[in-house]
Amino acid sequence: FIALTDAGSLLEIEARQKSFRQTFETPETVGGRFSALTSFGLVPMALLGADLDAVADHARAMLASSGPDGSANLSPGVKLGTALASLSDQGYRHVTLLASEALGAFPLWIEQLIAESTGKDGQGLIPVVSDPALDISRAKSGRVIVSTELAGDPSAQARVDAVSAAGCPVIRLVVPSPEAIGGEFIRWQIAAATAGALLGINPFDEPDVRASKEKTGRILETISEGRLPDEPAATRQDGLSAYLRTDAAWSSALSNGTLDVLVSDFVSLARPENYVGILAYFPPTPERLAALDRLRRSIARLGPVTTLAQGPRYLHSTGQLHKGGPDTGVFLMLTADPSARIGVPGTEYGFGELHRAQALGDYEALLEAERPVLRVNLGWYVTDALDRLIAAIG
Repeated sequence: FIALTDAGSLLEIEARQKSFRQTFETPETVGGRFSALTSFGLVPMALLGADLDAVADHARAMLASSGPDGSANLSPGVKLGTALASLSDQGYRHVTLLASEALGAFPLWIEQLIAESTGKDGQGLIPVVSDPALDISRAKSGRVIVSTELAGDPSAQARVDAVSAAGCPVIRLVVPSPEAIGGEFIRWQIAAATAGALLGINPFDEPDVRASKEKTGRILETISEGRLPDEPAATRQDGLSAYLRTDAAWSSALSNGTLDVLVSDFVSLARPENYVGILAYFPPTPERLAALDRLRRSIARLGPVTTLAQGPRYLHSTGQLHKGGPDTGVFLMLTADPSARIGVPGTEYGFGELHRAQALGDYEALLEAERPVLRVNLGWYVTDALDRLIAAIG
């Protein structure tokens, strides 16, 4: 076993006691989203066979071009951050991230970096990753496109031409080789800090992440005989249940009716300048991801941008933006019934209850932040239930 952890953590203690092959301690002064070039990022890269010397060389070169001895006008990171902040002031807040197939996972890292760094004090850039509806919504919704391209990618120009024709601002970043991703880590970290400074916020804290954690802890304390207490549903229909805060100001716009009507009315709350955040708390099988793509397309036809956040992973990525960023999000939280109960050692609950408590904790935190949020429990048959929601939205 190999451990990557903070000094003094329970995992670090266990690793020493059980003589793990290696323990890598992460630096206390580096926040998680800025840690790609610490052991958190470099150890997995080494295990994947990456050329760490080449990655580090590209990172050093980017850092040198962005250092205090050079001109800010020539710093790639400062230029990118300044452009994103300036475009945000002009209404282009939805940063749609495209990438070459070989760099397909990179936008997910950027998503966390810019959402958690800039999404606070009512400000923030809204990252949009893997948008299946870009073709029908790109001309609306205040988008700026950032395309990260591996040199020689034959499809890069076609992707950029398609979005350029719709009038969206486009920023193109060309990466000369896979190892040059080391430089892109530096570019984007400086860009996030620069954009945060220009937006007037602190890019290095995450004040709203703790709220969901604390509420999850309190919910877990209510477990009795391994079960969470039942919740009163606003409506139930054919194995699906919907939950909302009926005393919230936005709920007065919803009709009293079936679950299908409730979902349709809720999604219709979003105007073209809004984004609909789909918060999915269930294992992402290929069939379910395809259904979520269909759901995003159906919502995009109404005008707003959509984002997809997989719970509970997003609690440490876009969760900060959802609660602390601009009040333009409309959140559809989707949960499901666990297929089997697996107990968490030393506790009264299982992983299914933990998962549900994390969803409920975030649900309560969103309500506390006065964000519109509707939770729909999809039951056992998730893909079928998603198709039903798609039909309801139309």
